[in-house]
Amino acid sequence: MKYRLLRKMITLFLMVSVLFGTFSYAEAQTVKKEVLGFTVKYNKSDVSSYKVMNNQSETLTSIAVATHVVDGLGTIRGTSAKEQITLANERNLNAMLMIGNEFNRKNAHKLLNSKTNRTRFVKNTLAILIKDHYKGVNIDIENVQGSDRNVYTKLIKELAEALKLKGYSLSVSLQPKTADHPLLTWNYAYDYKAVAKYVDYLLIMTYDEHYKSSLPGSVASIGWVKKVIAYTKTVVPADKILLGIGSYGYDWSTKGKTVSRSYEESMKLAKKYKAKIVFDRVTKTPNFTYKDGKGVRHIVWFENAQSLSYKLDVVNAENLKGIGIWRLGHNQDEQYWDMINSKLSK
Repeated sequence: MKYRLLRKMITLFLMVSVLFGTFSYAEAQTVKKEVLGFTVKYNKSDVSSYKVMNNQSETLTSIAVATHVVDGLGTIRGTSAKEQITLANERNLNAMLMIGNEFNRKNAHKLLNSKTNRTRFVKNTLAILIKDHYKGVNIDIENVQGSDRNVYTKLIKELAEALKLKGYSLSVSLQPKTADHPLLTWNYAYDYKAVAKYVDYLLIMTYDEHYKSSLPGSVASIGWVKKVIAYTKTVVPADKILLGIGSYGYDWSTKGKTVSRSYEESMKLAKKYKAKIVFDRVTKTPNFTYKDGKGVRHIVWFENAQSLSYKLDVVNAENLKGIGIWRLGHNQDEQYWDMINSKLSK
């Protein structure tokens, strides 16, 4: 909370300085980096993202509403989170629509390889942006096969040309990579350098280093994050890069399937089973182990304010545009948001 007061004081100082000519508006614009928060609305009663937006609107600069998906024909379906868009506009946040593909490789291939389907997708995207009063769109088409690399870039180019005519912004969420090679089939489809020419920024999803079907481990170790950004900066300008921040964790057990955990869920588990939270010095991320009521051993790796601080240091050290948080509603504590304010508002 103390950082909110500090930010208000800084904002007042800048306004006065600009007014009296002692501080240029251009300089004032560089005080804060981009803080994008992805939002969800899984059903009519889901207000998890809205609550965080309302509480943290002074920290956030943008939202990307993850409520729509595209199929192979370019048809987009989803529901409008009108209350989120309204709140964003009231609080002067940049409200964007996020369009995903539910990781459907077959549909992605069908969409990307048809001029007719791509055109339909562009037309449908514009229609939603206009109807629901968005300021732009974030494209999150994942699990694209490597052979569709060029047509993925073509889709982004065609979309960019249409959006810029109407004054809308365009960004993409891309799977992370530390190298670019055809043998790396799960992320080769994304030509960072080519795509960067057409978008306002790339959000690099630097999370899920370890995931549900992998061995237990950090969601985003600091060493891995640095390697991803080091590669990305060889082909993309720093001011076009958002560092993807995962605000969740995974719970692996020796029996049964792995499940994702929000920060709030992780804290409740640690408290319930009196587990000691250990901060790993190598990965710069926390974890804990526990045995459930059936005696099954679990290990939970997650993200918190402490692990976030190291990632924010990367943003500042590498002069990146900012961060994108997946997602609002994992209920990180006040320390998490205070950390963002303290490190990205300088």
